[in-house]
Amino acid sequence: MVYQEQVMRILNRLGGIELSKAYACIKAISKKKAETIEKNRAEFIQGAQQRGMSADEAANLFSLIEKFAGYGFNKSHSTAYAAIAYQTAYLKAHYPVEFMAALLSCGMEDTDRICEHVDDCRRMKIRVLPPDVNQSDVEFGVAGKELTFGLAAIKGVGIQAVSALVREREANGKFQDIFDLCERVDPKQLPKGLLEILIRAGALDAMGPERNQHLALADRAIQNAASKLRDRQAGQKNLFGGEDDAQAAAGGSSVTLPDVPPMTHSQRLTDEKEVFGFYLTSHPLTEHSSKLQLYSTHATADLAALGDGAEVRLGGMISAIKRTNTKKPSRNGHTRYANFDFEDVKGTVRCIMWPEDFARLGEHVKSEAICFIEGRVDRRGREPNVVVNNLITLDEASNKFTDQVAVKFERGRHSEGEVDRVGEILRRHPGRCDVAIVIDSYDEQNPTLRFRYLLQPASTLKVSANTELATELEQVLGPGNVRYVSNPKRKTG
Repeated sequence: MVYQEQVMRILNRLGGIELSKAYACIKAISKKKAETIEKNRAEFIQGAQQRGMSADEAANLFSLIEKFAGYGFNKSHSTAYAAIAYQTAYLKAHYPVEFMAALLSCGMEDTDRICEHVDDCRRMKIRVLPPDVNQSDVEFGVAGKELTFGLAAIKGVGIQAVSALVREREANGKFQDIFDLCERVDPKQLPKGLLEILIRAGALDAMGPERNQHLALADRAIQNAASKLRDRQAGQKNLFGGEDDAQAAAGGSSVTLPDVPPMTHSQRLTDEKEVFGFYLTSHPLTEHSSKLQLYSTHATADLAALGDGAEVRLGGMISAIKRTNTKKPSRNGHTRYANFDFEDVKGTVRCIMWPEDFARLGEHVKSEAICFIEGRVDRRGREPNVVVNNLITLDEASNKFTDQVAVKFERGRHSEGEVDRVGEILRRHPGRCDVAIVIDSYDEQNPTLRFRYLLQPASTLKVSANTELATELEQVLGPGNVRYVSNPKRKTG
C-alpha cells in the first residue's frame, strides 16, 4: 500500500465497501473516530469472507489498512510533494544562499523556525550578517555568499516601520548617523522604543558609536527630529538660510558622544536573545562548548526520542526561573521548589526541581548559570521535561567526570625544561584521574615522516582535573596540548 486510492480499492474489491464509503473510512481512521472504524471493520471482514477470505486474514488486512491510513496520502498529493521536494533539493544544492534567504523570509514571525534555519546556515557555512539599517532589507537578502538579516524578523519591529526605513534609504541614500536616521524616517514609524530595539539588535553598529552611546543618544535624537519636523511644518528656516541643509548634506552636525561604559559581551548576547529570540553572533555557551559536550550524556534535542524516566545529564545554561511552594511539605518539611528553562546549543527544555532537591541545591539555581543537570525525563506532557535531582558546576564536573588527563609534548617545540615543569604541576594537583603522556616526533632524515608515542606514567601519579591544572599546563605547553578525556555512559532509557 502506497497511496490512499489503493486502500480504497482494497476496501471496495475485497470487502465490498462502496468507494464513497471507503474514502469516508480512510478519513475516519486518520481522525481516530473509533465508532466509524469498528463499523467499517465489521463490514469489511463480513464482505471479505463472502469473497473467500478467512476472518483472521481479513482482520489482519484491516489492521494493516488502519495503520497505513493514519499517515498515508492520496496519489495527487504525494506526486505534488515529490515534485516540490525535488525542486527545493535542487535549489538548495545549486543556489544555497538564495534558497536559505527565501526560506528564512517565509514566516518571519516564527522565532523557532528562524532559529532552526540560522542553525542550518551555520552547518552549511553560510554566514548570516547582523541586521544593519544601511544594508538590510525588510526580508532576508543575499550579499555575495552571505545573508543579510531581515529587519522584519526583529521582535517588536513592525513591517510597516522597517518598510518605511528601507524606502527612505533606497530613495535618498544611506543614513549617516542616528540623528540623520531619526530626521529622515517618519517619527510615527520610528518611535523611541523601536529605535532602541534596533540599537540593541546591532542595526546601528556600522554607524560608529558604541551601542550604549547610541542608547544614551536615542532620546536626544528623537527630540531633535521632532523639533526639526515642527519647524519644517511651520515653514521656519535658519536665520541665515541654507545652513541646516548644508549640514544635512555633510552628514549632520558634529555630536559630542556621551561618556558611558561600553556594552559588555554578555549584555550584547542577552539583548540578542531578547530581540531575535535566539543568539545570532555568538552564544554564552560557546566558550564552554567542548567541556559541555564532553561531560553530557545527551543534548536537549535527544530528549524527544527518549522514554519516560530515562536518566540524562545535560550541560547548558539556566534561565526563566520560577520559584514557588507546594501545598504540602516534603518528608523533611520543605515546600520551596523551582521551575526553570535549561538551554544548550541544540535547544531548550523545561525543568523542575522538587523541594527536597531544591533545599540541597537551590543556591546554585541562578539565571544564566552554566552548569550540568542530572535527572530523568518526564513525558507526561506534550513536550518532554526533566525532573532534576542533581546540579553540578563546571569545575565539579571536571573533577567528577574526567577519567584521564592527556598531556602532549612536541619534538622541536618543548624541551626538558618544559617536561620538568609539567611534572611539578602534575604533582601539585593530586587526585583520582590517570595521566597519559603523548609525544609527537618525526624522523630526523625525513621530517615529513611523523610518529606519535603514548606513555603511561606510574600508576601512583593521579591528578585532580580542575580548571587550575589545565590553565597551568597550557601556560607551559601552549593551547591545544592538554586534553581532559571522559567516557560518560549514555543512558537511552
